[in-house]
Amino acid sequence: MNKKFEEALTAYGMQIDGNFAYGNVKGYETNVRIKNLDSVAPFLMHISFFATAEQKAKIESEFKQSGLRFFRYSFTYYGVTIGLNDITAGKLVQKLPNFIDFIYNTLRANEVNGIGYCPVCGKELDIANQKSIKVDDFTITLDEDCLNNINKNIEQENADFKNTPNNYLKGFLGALVGGVAGFAVAFILYLCGFISALSAFVAFAVGTFLYKKFGGKANKMMVVIVSVTSLVFMILSVFAVYIYAAGAAASELGVAMGAFEVFAKCMTDAKFSGMFYTDLALTVVFSIVGIVWESIIVAKQIKRPKKLQ
Repeated sequence: MNKKFEEALTAYGMQIDGNFAYGNVKGYETNVRIKNLDSVAPFLMHISFFATAEQKAKIESEFKQSGLRFFRYSFTYYGVTIGLNDITAGKLVQKLPNFIDFIYNTLRANEVNGIGYCPVCGKELDIANQKSIKVDDFTITLDEDCLNNINKNIEQENADFKNTPNNYLKGFLGALVGGVAGFAVAFILYLCGFISALSAFVAFAVGTFLYKKFGGKANKMMVVIVSVTSLVFMILSVFAVYIYAAGAAASELGVAMGAFEVFAKCMTDAKFSGMFYTDLALTVVFSIVGIVWESIIVAKQIKRPKKLQ
């Protein structure tokens, strides 16, 4: 952890562990994660507390009206996540006391319960009946009965999902439509002189959306089916462009041959075939990059929740 952040967080009584910090800050269980390469919120903190819907609405209103720059927030099941940033780490450290005072004063003013209360059910914690768990690498302390209920719900949801029909055929139809959309984008871009991963992004994004929309199950097989379908259509787009170009050239020259025949004949020319295989290779590489990138994002989104412990 950056020494400046470490000194600032230690001053608030937090314990440092690598890029993480944990402790009781102004009466609230607080976690901090420093991620220097994160350009949006390199300073991420989670504050645990129990609040009613009305209290959350008031807190959100005050956060919105604060006018603080580089200040992001999102309410969670256990409290709120705050993302902070500034032009440099040094400037952020300088402004940190102002951020901290504003955030915690807002929570106190709205009388939300922090340390000593379960952030999920609001029940007062008993040392004999409480447990600290890890959620997204943050330490959260819950009432053990509340935790057991949460885990039972997670188990039931996962069991219900497992029993849901896969509907591979319906999902595949959605992936096909996505592939066609990507094919169209790739064809148009190539005619304009571009080979880009954009078409693969479109194919995968549309394919994933329609896979689920058509009734396909959002699981690992969805990612595989959409990925393969998108790649196949990207490859087909290269063939389509070259066959179209060959047919157009034959028409201009008045050659009485079909586009497929002309393409096959042109492929016997080393220069033409070299261009074709080069473009095909580039398309495959760009497509794989785009598909892998999208696959990683979607795989995280569809990951089933695990029991908290």
